[in-house]
Amino acid sequence: MDAPIVLKRCVKCQCEYPATPVYFFRDKSRKDGLFHLCKPCQKIWKQGEKGKEYERGKLKRKRERHPMKIAARSAVARAIKKGKLPHLSTQLCVCCAQPATNYHHESYERENWIKVFPLCERCHKETHGQIP
Repeated sequence: MDAPIVLKRCVKCQCEYPATPVYFFRDKSRKDGLFHLCKPCQKIWKQGEKGKEYERGKLKRKRERHPMKIAARSAVARAIKKGKLPHLSTQLCVCCAQPATNYHHESYERENWIKVFPLCERCHKETHGQIP
C-alpha cells in the first residue's frame, strides 16, 4: 500500500503542494525541513524590495564574518584577470583529472592568497568534508 502524500500549504498563496523539495526549498531550521513559502512565491519575494534588501544584508554579514576569505577570492580573480593564474575552464582537477570548477585555498593568510590548486566540485566538497 502506498504511503499517503503529505501536503504543505504555502503561507503566502495558500496553495497546497506535496511536501517535497520539488515545491519548497529546504530549510534545516524548520520541523519538516522545508521553507514556509512555495518556490514561485519565494522567487517573487526575492525579486521584490524586501527580498533584495535581505540578500544585500546577507552578503554584508558574510563579508563582515569572513573578510580574509573574501579578500583571498578577490586576489585570485585579479590574478586570473592579469594572467598570473590560468582560467579555471582550462584546468583539470588535481585529484581526479575532471574539469576543474573551483580553486581551493589551503589557507586564507595574505601570503597564500594566490597559492591555490584547481579542484572539481566533488573533490572540493570532499576536501571540506561535505561528502563522506
